[in-house]
Amino acid sequence: MKKRLSIIHINTHDLEGGAAKVAWRLAEGQSASGHDAVMLVGHKNSSSDLATPFPIDIDHSLRDRRRQEGLLDYELRGSHRLVDNPVFRRADVIHLHNLHGGYFNPFSLPLISQEKPVLWSLHDLQAFTGHCAFSYECERWRTGCGDCRDLNSYPRVEKDATARLWADKREIYARSDMTLVALCQWQKSLMEASILGDKPIELIYNGIDTQVYRPFDKGAVRRRYGIPQDRLVIGCVAKGGSFGDPRKGGPYVEAAIKALRSHLPNLFFVNIGGDAASKETDLNTGHIGDEGEMARLLSAMDMYIFTSLAEICPLVIIEAMACGVPVVSFATGGIPEQVRDGVDGFIVEYKDLDGLIKRMKELAERPDLRRSFSRSSRERAVAAFDHKIAESRYEQLYYRSLEAFQAKRTRVASGGKGWGPEAPSVLLLYRSGENAPEASPTLESLRKQSYPNKTVVAIGNGDVDVSRFDADLVCVVEEGYLADRYWLEMMVDGYDGEDALFCGLRPLKQEGTRFYADIYPIQACDGRLIVYEWLPACVIVKKEHASFLVQGPAGLTGQRGWKTRCVGAGLLALSLDRYMAALLDKHQGKELWVYGAGAHTVYLFAQVRRLEERVTALIDRDPANQGKRMGKASVMGPEALPLLAEKDATVLLSSASYESEIYDRLMEMGLPPRQVQRIYYPLGASCR
Repeated sequence: MKKRLSIIHINTHDLEGGAAKVAWRLAEGQSASGHDAVMLVGHKNSSSDLATPFPIDIDHSLRDRRRQEGLLDYELRGSHRLVDNPVFRRADVIHLHNLHGGYFNPFSLPLISQEKPVLWSLHDLQAFTGHCAFSYECERWRTGCGDCRDLNSYPRVEKDATARLWADKREIYARSDMTLVALCQWQKSLMEASILGDKPIELIYNGIDTQVYRPFDKGAVRRRYGIPQDRLVIGCVAKGGSFGDPRKGGPYVEAAIKALRSHLPNLFFVNIGGDAASKETDLNTGHIGDEGEMARLLSAMDMYIFTSLAEICPLVIIEAMACGVPVVSFATGGIPEQVRDGVDGFIVEYKDLDGLIKRMKELAERPDLRRSFSRSSRERAVAAFDHKIAESRYEQLYYRSLEAFQAKRTRVASGGKGWGPEAPSVLLLYRSGENAPEASPTLESLRKQSYPNKTVVAIGNGDVDVSRFDADLVCVVEEGYLADRYWLEMMVDGYDGEDALFCGLRPLKQEGTRFYADIYPIQACDGRLIVYEWLPACVIVKKEHASFLVQGPAGLTGQRGWKTRCVGAGLLALSLDRYMAALLDKHQGKELWVYGAGAHTVYLFAQVRRLEERVTALIDRDPANQGKRMGKASVMGPEALPLLAEKDATVLLSSASYESEIYDRLMEMGLPPRQVQRIYYPLGASCR
C-alpha cells in the first residue's frame, strides 16, 4: 500500500482564475482519495479549509524603488519564510502553480526546492519570459528578452527591465531542483527551447469533472434562461466577458456574429462571463460562478466559438466539449490538441476570420454534423480530459519525485516541529453572545484547529476566570468569526515568549468570498501594541495579560514594552457587513461622508446594509466622478473637505489601494484623527 501523501498546492488565489480552478480541483480530489492536500495562497477569497493564506510581507522600504526599476515582486519577503511555515514543513510534495501575481518572490524558489520535492505546473509562459504571461508572436524569450514591445502586457512593469528579469530567472532555475509540468505538447516544446529546457518536463493535460460538465436537456435549459427554442444558439465564455479582454479576441467574435446574421436570421448569441457586451449580444449573463449553472448554459448552445489570441490548455474548451457542444476555434496554443479538427469541431488558422466564419456557417447549416460533433466531443472529453485522469498522473509523478528527492538528499530534514509537551498551551474562549446559532460555525472552526495543545471553552455572554486554566496563551473569539484550519498553528508556530501575537482579518462578502483586502486592526509600532478596532480574535496574549482581552481596550491603545509578533496573513474571517456595522456604530449621531466614489464604494454600498442611507455626501479627486450622485448623496471634490471639520462629521475612507495615502493627506490638512474612519489599516502604514 502506497504512503498517504501530504501535498501543498501554492498559487496566487484559491478561487480566481484558471490556475486556481485546477489547483483547487486537484486538492479536492486528492483529499477525497485519502491524501492530505491543501492550498497555500497569497490571496484567499473562499471560506474553505482547503486553502490557507500565508503572509506576503512587503518590504515597504524597497517597494516603490523596485517597481520603478521594473522588477516584479522583488520586494516581497513572505515566500522566503515558507520553509518555516508549519503547513509547508509537514508536506511531502510541493506543487507550484502560478507564482506571479504579487505574492511570491522568485528568489524563494531555490530555498523551497532544497527543502522539499517540487513540481511546477505552468499555466502560462511567464516562467520563462522577461515579464509577460503570453508572448504572442514575440520570441525574444528564446535569447534573453530586453527592448520589450509591450510593458503593459500582464503582469505589467513600469520600466523595461525584462533582460535582467530573464537573466535572474535563468540564475534562479540553475539553483533550483524541480520537475516541470506542461499542460499541452505545444507548451512543452516551448519550455524545452527556453531557460527551463534542462529540467525534466512532464505532459499532463488539465482535467474537468465530466459528471458536473455533461449534456443537459437543451429545451429545459433554454426555457430556464428565456432563450427561444427555435433559434440557433452560438456562445462564448471568458472571465470578464469576451468583449472585456483584448486577449480573448472580442473583435473577432463580434465580426463573426455580425457577418453570420445576414445568412442566419435565427442566430441567438450568448456572452458568458462578464458585463462587457456588444450590440451583437442577445443574452449577456455576467459572471457565472456555479459550475452546474455553467454546464447548463453551455448545454443550451448549438455551437461554441473561441477566438482567444493566447492560451495554453483552456478549461472552457473541454467544459464545452463535455457538455456535447461543437467548438469552432482559432488554432491557438494547445487547442488543436483538445479539439480534433473535423471530428469534435473545427479548428482554423490563427486569426483567420474568414475561415472562422466559413466553418461556423457550415456547422450552422448542417444539423447532422452538429449531432456528430456533439457525440464525439462528449466522448473525447470523458476519455481524455476527466479530472481523475489528471489526478492519477500527478499522483504517480508525486511518488516518483519524492523517491528521487529522498535518494539525492544528503541530509534529513526535521520534518516539522512535531509539537511536543513543551509546545505552548492555548486557551480559546468562545463568546457566543446573544442569539448564537445552535450549531455554531465559529465554535466548529475552533474545535477543528490543527494545533493539538489547545482547550476550547464556551463562555456565553459573560467573563471567565482564566487563572483556573493551565494555559500559556489566551484568545477570545466571538461568534461570527471563522478561523482557518491552520490559524492557531501558524500563530503559535515559533512562539518565543511574546506578549501578543496577532494576524489580519479577511472581510467576507455576502456570498462568502473575500472583499478586496485583508484588514489589520491591531498592529505593532514603535514598541507599542496599537489597537485601532477592537477585534479580540485577531490577537493572542500571554495568560497574564488576559484582562486585556476579556475587558477590551477602548480606542487607540498603547501597551509599551510588549514583545509582539505579526502573522501577516488574514487567517480569520468575518462578514464585511458585521465589521462595518461595528465601525459605524462609533459614529452614531454624526454626519457620515465617504472619501472615494469609485468601484470600491459601489461594491461597499452593495455589500453593507443601510450604509448608502447613512451617507450625507461623497468626496472624490477624479473630476469625472464629481457632480454625480450615488444613492441620495452627491459627489464633491476635495475642496469640500474643510466643511467636515466645521460639521464635526465623520469621513469614511473607501479605497483598498490608497487608504494610507488618503489618510496621510487628511492628517496633513489638519483634520482630527477622530473624524477619519479607516477600514483596512494596511500593514506598514503610519501608526498615527
